[in-house]
Amino acid sequence: MPLVLTVLLFGSVIAFAGCDTFNHSEVKVTFLNSTDSLLCDDYYYALPSEGTPNVEAGCSNEVKPLGRTTRLPGCDHGAVDLIVTITVASDGREIHNRRATCKEWNDARATFIIKQRGDEFAVTDSLPEN
Repeated sequence: MPLVLTVLLFGSVIAFAGCDTFNHSEVKVTFLNSTDSLLCDDYYYALPSEGTPNVEAGCSNEVKPLGRTTRLPGCDHGAVDLIVTITVASDGREIHNRRATCKEWNDARATFIIKQRGDEFAVTDSLPEN
């Protein structure tokens, strides 16, 4: 009988550990910046039932011009939505803001393509349209 309990306990620990690993979302976010401009990417988190947080854009991370940048923002075991904001470093202008669950970001392979024509930026991301 003690052997059966030990096996059940050990199996439960492995199952819960596997669930924790499965639920933990470290989203891989890739930026393909084909512009000459230095950009910034910032991440905000909100519960699905909450609105978008009112935060002042900063420049936590730089997206270098004419290059590829990859980040791994955590996602609190998928319990929150991840909001990705892209701004222009020189003037703080927001050029893109998108919110999705961690699973949606992972499923879409979170990729942002940034182009520029004159002073206008065009950003597309890999999330499906709503």
